[in-house]
Formats: sequence, C-alpha cells, structure tokens
Amino acid sequence: ATAVAWLRDGRLVASGGEDASVCLWRLDTGELASLPEHPNSVRGLAFSTDGRWLASCDDDGVTRLWDVATRAIARTWQVEAATWALAFDPAGGRLASGSHDGVIRLWDIEAGACIRAWEAHSEPIVALAYQPNGKLLASASYDATVRLWDSETGALVRVLQGETRVPAIAFSPDGRRIAASCWTHRARVWDVSSGRLLLTFGEPGPPITSIAFSPDGRILATAGWDQRLRLWDAESGVEIPGNWSHLDYISSDAFRPDGRRIATASF
Repeated sequence: ATAVAWLRDGRLVASGGEDASVCLWRLDTGELASLPEHPNSVRGLAFSTDGRWLASCDDDGVTRLWDVATRAIARTWQVEAATWALAFDPAGGRLASGSHDGVIRLWDIEAGACIRAWEAHSEPIVALAYQPNGKLLASASYDATVRLWDSETGALVRVLQGETRVPAIAFSPDGRRIAASCWTHRARVWDVSSGRLLLTFGEPGPPITSIAFSPDGRILATAGWDQRLRLWDAESGVEIPGNWSHLDYISSDAFRPDGRRIATASF
C-alpha cells in the first residue's frame, strides 16, 4: 500500500495502493470494501473532517471524491501532472491538491470547480496539511522547503527550510508546531508563528517518508525506507523504545483519532 488514512471516529481506515486500488476497512468487523480502481497508482488519501468524503489521487493526475456512505464517486478532477498530496479544509467545503507541476489547487466540493490555483514550488509537491484552525495551508516539496500559505488568499506566509527533499509534514493538534520528515532520515519541528526551528531528531540514514503527531501532540511517529515505525517524544526528540517493522519500506503512517492505534502502509 502507498497511503493510509483514518476516518475521524476511528471506525474505518482507508488504504491506497500501487495496484490502483482504494480499500475501506472496518476494524470492528474486519469487513473490506474495494472501491473502483484508479487509472494508475494511488498516492494520496484524505477523509473530510465530517467523515462524509474520502479523496484519493494518483500518478495520472486524477483526484476522486468518494461518498463514504454509498461508496460512490461524487467528483472526479483531472490535471496534467501526477498528484500525490491532498488535504481537506477543516471547515469541509474545500479540498486542496498538490501535484508534480508544483501547483496547489483548491477545489470547491459542492460546485466541483477549481476556485484557485498557484505555483507554489519549483519541484513536485508531495504533501499538504491544513492547520487545525484552517488559517494556514502547508505544502512540502522535493525542493527541500515547507511553505505556509494563507488558506483564504493563497498568499505566502513563511518558508521553512528542510535539509533535503521533504516528503511528509504534519501540524501538531494545537496548530502551534509543524513537523517535517527529510530524505536524510532526520526530521524537523518548527514553531508556526515565528518559523523558529525547535527540534531536529534522527540519525543519517534511509529517507523518512511519513510523519504524524499523536492526537495529544506528545508523540511523533515516523516511518520510511528502513522498514521501521519509530515513535519519538515530540518535545525532546528522544526515541521511545519499541520494535515495529514491515518487510518492505513504509510509505505512510497515521494515528487513529483516539491515539490508541497507528495504521501503516507498506510496499
């Protein structure tokens, strides 16, 4: 699998794969629902805050909006560049997508139209995240930057410098910090309001491709090419002992909203 996402109430987890599949899993019953395949490998997934919608995107630049209750396709959008990043506005009315052409697009869900698009990075955009209050939209790119945007105007607020390619980002639950993984097997945490670097942790090694804050903001989970899920104290950067691994590299990880479980996706 290439991507994983939790429904907010923790009942469902969605996964997407290189085989172009999108699947919904019920944890209480083990029920599996397979949705119609994408044209190409699925690279990103996101649930809307209210749980009504699931969005998925792929290497062919196709983004689909699914009605979670009916499993039906509600919208399909196509752009000319591979699309790897998705994020729902916390208010629920918009979906942001980021593509390999370096462009961020905002889609109005009800109207089905692109309401704003701007050139955000010089290289592919591979991750997006909304600040929990919805004021900022963060983007991450292979150009080694994280950029913070005013979510209403699209104006650039701040540029945060990564060490190398930045494949994943996550806001803390209170929205005051943002974390980013890097291609160097290290991760960084910044203060959102000032842009000050608060923390760098990890040792040089294979790329970290995924990062997530726990719902209480106390733990950061990272995963990547070393095939391991690692947990870190989000204040100190000290690794929390544990042994969680896959047989291949891990592409995505996500905490269940109650913080009691973590889902991971692996090739």
